[in-house]
Amino acid sequence: MNIRVWKPGQEGNPCARHYYYQFFQRKKRYRGVLEARNAEQAKQAAQQIWDEEWNRKYDPEPPAPVQILFAEFVKETYLPWAKIHKASYDDDVRITTMLTDFFKGKTLAEIKPAMIEQFKERRIKADKAPATVNRELSVLSKIFTVAVRNEKAETNPCQNVQRIALDNERVRYLTEDEEQRLFAAMGDNEQLKSIVTVGLHTGMRRGEVFNLKWFDLDFDRGVIQVRKTKTKLNRVIPMNARVREVLNQQRRSSEYVFTSDKTGGRLVDVKKAFNTARIDAKIPDFQLRDLRHSCATRLADQGEELVTVAEILGHTDIRMTKRYSHAMQERKRNALEKLVRCYPPRQPDAKTAENEKRQDARSAVSA
Repeated sequence: MNIRVWKPGQEGNPCARHYYYQFFQRKKRYRGVLEARNAEQAKQAAQQIWDEEWNRKYDPEPPAPVQILFAEFVKETYLPWAKIHKASYDDDVRITTMLTDFFKGKTLAEIKPAMIEQFKERRIKADKAPATVNRELSVLSKIFTVAVRNEKAETNPCQNVQRIALDNERVRYLTEDEEQRLFAAMGDNEQLKSIVTVGLHTGMRRGEVFNLKWFDLDFDRGVIQVRKTKTKLNRVIPMNARVREVLNQQRRSSEYVFTSDKTGGRLVDVKKAFNTARIDAKIPDFQLRDLRHSCATRLADQGEELVTVAEILGHTDIRMTKRYSHAMQERKRNALEKLVRCYPPRQPDAKTAENEKRQDARSAVSA
């Protein structure tokens, strides 16, 4: 590196503050005029110019990141990825439609934790269940995870947003009296009756019931192949007589067992019709997913082992199934109470009766 700095007309004008500089980089000459108080200061200024030119050529500034709209990324990148990798793709389509509407016009970089908190607050004010809001936040977080992986976003803002605490121990099950009232309230809605029956007699999740295809039903063997499960593990559930009867009655208008009258495709939800029937039947605090809890509780009431119940429900951890052991404890308690009815307490003999009478008299005096 050879940088030449000199002062023109130094002999004729020693007070002049202008200096010339000149250097070469890769056979290209750079020269100009500097204003400095002395030669040392001029050399430092020339060195700075040399460094700037070197950095501009060999260490250029990174280009400004391209600002990608949230809705554009969801449509072009996330949903195609989810269709291949997620069993809940249909739910993701519904949730992302709502998310893109809320974050309309926003880029990935503009969505911050405070904005996501506003989204969460709005959903809570709309009386959405905490579990529903958490699922929506999970989808939003996954969108940003995919964006970071594809170098379209620097961070995932959802990591700084706290989820809503859930009471996962809640077990609400349908009593026999409630079941009779519910079916009566459903009236002539045969499709809803069939969905409720399948849920009660198989313990399948809501999404698993809606995802059922005719290909999944083996009437010869009397089994249901449950695919696209929450745990991504397929399982087989035997059909009992009631389930077989209900499934045989469904019309085969598409590949799905339960189809939408509006679209002719997969049924997405029956929440409105179910809640209307539930309210008419005067059944408080009961949701469609509680049909699964009802099935598990009834199996436990009949004395089935927790391992068997776990296999039917598709639980990967037996601890998830232990919430239904309350039914077994109640059954054991009822069994022991029968001993009281069959074998009444033994009457005390005369001596024991006299001692108890004296003890009562002393207690009365002390009081």
